[in-house]
Amino acid sequence: MTTKQSSQCSDNNQSCDDIEYALYCDGLELQYKQAKEEGVFEVLRVLELDKEHSDRTLVQAIDYFNEKEGIAEKMHQWTF
Repeated sequence: MTTKQSSQCSDNNQSCDDIEYALYCDGLELQYKQAKEEGVFEVLRVLELDKEHSDRTLVQAIDYFNEKEGIAEKMHQWTF
């Protein structure tokens, strides 16, 4: 980012935040499409984790994915 661009962002933080968020969303969408093309979703559908010994958050995320058939209805903040 040039000094001029940096100055413009500091003058208009909301605009920069919107751009950064849009780039973040675009990146997520790209990762989603790549995972779908690579068959990751099919693996998740048949994956059975040992719930006693597996990371609880990972189990919850995979269970959520399977319950919603791969469609997230709201944003979840999974921390692994």
